[in-house]
Amino acid sequence: MGVKSTISMTREQAEEHFTTLYLQHGDIQSLIRAKAASMADDELGKDLERLNDIASGGEGFESYRIHDE
Repeated sequence: MGVKSTISMTREQAEEHFTTLYLQHGDIQSLIRAKAASMADDELGKDLERLNDIASGGEGFESYRIHDE
């Protein structure tokens, strides 16, 4: 077992390093699902609309209303 070293970095560097490592080795789907689960219904609907617009190359022509089952 090796000895760990301590690396000092700025907050910006730490966030960038975290992002890189998470994209390479993390469970992205679980992270995104947890973010969606923490959003209020109206916020989730607006983000769905925004992401759908991006996925559609500009304007997706859909809006979303979230409701209980």
